[in-house]
Amino acid sequence: MKLLRARYLAVVLGAVVALLIGGSTTIAADGQDNSGQGHDRSAAPTWKGEVDNGTEFALAHAPLADTSNGVTSYADTGVVQDVGTVGGLTSSSIAYKGSASTGTLLENIWIGDGAQASTPGIYPLSSVDFCYGLGQNYSNGAPTEFYMTGAHCGSYSPAVVPGSTLTLSQITSDFPATLEAYAWVGVTSNGSSTPSGSVSRVGHQTVDATFGFISNPGDGTLTAFVRPGN
Repeated sequence: MKLLRARYLAVVLGAVVALLIGGSTTIAADGQDNSGQGHDRSAAPTWKGEVDNGTEFALAHAPLADTSNGVTSYADTGVVQDVGTVGGLTSSSIAYKGSASTGTLLENIWIGDGAQASTPGIYPLSSVDFCYGLGQNYSNGAPTEFYMTGAHCGSYSPAVVPGSTLTLSQITSDFPATLEAYAWVGVTSNGSSTPSGSVSRVGHQTVDATFGFISNPGDGTLTAFVRPGN
């Protein structure tokens, strides 16, 4: 099964976002808060939806969906929540409450002062403007260590070598305290698996989101989605 590169048109079917296929563009990213029936539209949520096809990622107020090519062996989908400055990071500020219906719920940390971690848009993975750490060794709903990767890690802190594994305490001491930190919580697919999950809290913020992958019968594709509600 592969992720198909497709022209996008996001449409709401009930509370779920789907894509109409036909053409050659990539990610459907809606920068507006289209929370759907049963959700308060008076204010945008503090979290944003994210989908990644292995070549580029999209960040937007949910709902969000993607059917695209990218690297067929990897894709992810989840939520991104601002968890404050690096100097204030604690285990409780990144702890999440949620579960995976299938697959495994994962958490990464993004650190930086660029726009891509917080501004809705579509960004190539080849020029990500933040450092990110892949969560390792989970305990009480949060990773205890992070595998640091991304070209910007060293630019923010000469002490951080991409490929190193750091504890949260080491991150707070090695990075400038004023840099903003974001928690990504979601699921990954190998191009054929269809994991899904939901989150109700990230750090001290309420998050009401469901995300995952849907298999499209008959055409061998997957659709990654994020939507409000559990």
